[in-house]
Amino acid sequence: SALTLADASDLLMTPGRKCSNGRDVPLTNPDWEKLVNGLREASMVAYKAALTKDRDKMLDASDVLAQSCSNCHNKYRPGNIANRCR
Repeated sequence: SALTLADASDLLMTPGRKCSNGRDVPLTNPDWEKLVNGLREASMVAYKAALTKDRDKMLDASDVLAQSCSNCHNKYRPGNIANRCR
């Protein structure tokens, strides 16, 4: 699952993609690439933790991953669907 999230970060940087409200993915916003790279990095932290099969490492990695998701969702998915990708 962690590798799938890392791969999804490539999709988030693909020109022409649309948000669920029909707006273009905000590729030109200065923070978009930074937030997407945060997802990629956090996904790889989770992947490496999963390889260890250590529950505590996985719990720590899940916090890192959840924070990276929140960083982006708080900005680009607030409230209702009309506010997405602004």
